Amino acid sequence: MTHLGEFRQWLVHEGKNEKTIVAYEQSVRLLVSWWEQREDGQFNAADITALDLHEWRTYLQTVKKYSASTVNRHVAGLKTYWAFLTENGLVPADPTRKVRVRRPSMLNVSPRWLTRKEQARFLHELEKEKSARRRKRNVAIVPCLLQAGCRVAEVVALDVDDVDLRRKTLTVRQGKRGKMRLVPMNRDLTKALAEWMDERNKVEAPDNALFVSERKQRLTVRAIQHFVSQIFDNIGIEDGTCHSLRHSFCKNLLDSGQPITVVAQLAGHEDLESCRRYLLPNERDLRIAVEGISSTR
Repeated sequence: MTHLGEFRQWLVHEGKNEKTIVAYEQSVRLLVSWWEQREDGQFNAADITALDLHEWRTYLQTVKKYSASTVNRHVAGLKTYWAFLTENGLVPADPTRKVRVRRPSMLNVSPRWLTRKEQARFLHELEKEKSARRRKRNVAIVPCLLQAGCRVAEVVALDVDDVDLRRKTLTVRQGKRGKMRLVPMNRDLTKALAEWMDERNKVEAPDNALFVSERKQRLTVRAIQHFVSQIFDNIGIEDGTCHSLRHSFCKNLLDSGQPITVVAQLAGHEDLESCRRYLLPNERDLRIAVEGISSTR
């Protein structure tokens, strides 16, 4: 038995948000699917051993070819799952105690940010949207990612009341792990949001959502990811994502000489290690380095 229904309710009572709950459920289902295929039987959490979990992690690394961070995320999900099981007396022991989260090498986690030239191309392409209303909305969304360092889920959760144009602040209420932060808005973001707010005030939406669709519904994460992906396709950047814009925000701040503590606070990072990644060379930097010593230049 998996007890997934009870697990979900337990997570709700623990104050976990829906995105986190879905991620934990996915980790459990991934383990269940692997175990039942291997054993040709029905999954029972009480039968799982630490050896099973070590073999499952190896499967994720070698067969599924998941990154170290993805594997760690699934291991963390299972640790939470077994915390629920043991707390409620559904299993006699917790096998995850002997399964550690392996810290990935900092040399392999440099994120994908955009160069200043790529950022300029992206913003220029954004202005080509023919619908004036959609253009104003999208032009306001992107600076939330690029100029305020918001995660796409944080942008979706923004309400009209979270924008203070007088004080030039943006209140991010749905941060990672439910954290809230106040982000100062620069001139670019203030201007973009002021123009969108004028347009947004003409729409009677069912809730107070800042960014709404043509159907007057709160914009979804998938919708933002879709239009951002389209822009990247149009300018020929294959590996660009919404998170690349947030990464670019952090990188721009560090390149401008801001202390890493300031960057961490603005981006809503809980520890400085998350920001140290932006001090590392990324794949493009490494490629330029080795091409620079090529004898066939």
